[in-house]
Amino acid sequence: HSDIHALDTDSMGRFDIVLMLGLIYHLENPIGAIRTAAALTGKVCLIETQVVPGMTGNVDWGNYRFVKPLKGVFGLIDETDETHGPEASTLGICLAPSTEGLLWVMQKVGFDRVELIPPPEDAYEQHRFGKRVMVAGYRD
Repeated sequence: HSDIHALDTDSMGRFDIVLMLGLIYHLENPIGAIRTAAALTGKVCLIETQVVPGMTGNVDWGNYRFVKPLKGVFGLIDETDETHGPEASTLGICLAPSTEGLLWVMQKVGFDRVELIPPPEDAYEQHRFGKRVMVAGYRD
C-alpha cells in the first residue's frame, strides 16, 4: 500500500503492466496520478474509471480574441462525508474526468499511444453506457 503521489518512481523502475482500476476518480490530483503511472509503465497501463459527461467548446483565455478549445473536463465530486471507507478519497474532494479529457491527459503525460477499450456486450451497465471506461496507454 502506498500513496501514489508519494511514490519515488526513479527508485521503483518500470513495470510491464500498470493497473489503475477504480482509482483516479477518487483523487484531488488525477493528472499527477496518471503522470506517475506513465513514469512507472514499461509497456501498458490500464485505467478503469468513472467518467463524467463531456463538454465541448471554446473558452475566452484572457480576452474574447484569444480562445482555447476545451480538451475535456473534470467533474467535482464530493466524498468529504465518505472518507471513512478505503474505497473513498483520503481528502474527499474528487475530480472525475470526461472520456475525452482522460484520453488527452494520457497522451500529454507521456504515453505513446492511447486507446479506449470497447466493452463487451455483456459488460456492466456503466461500461456499456459510457459512464465508466477502460483505457490503455502504451509505451513503445
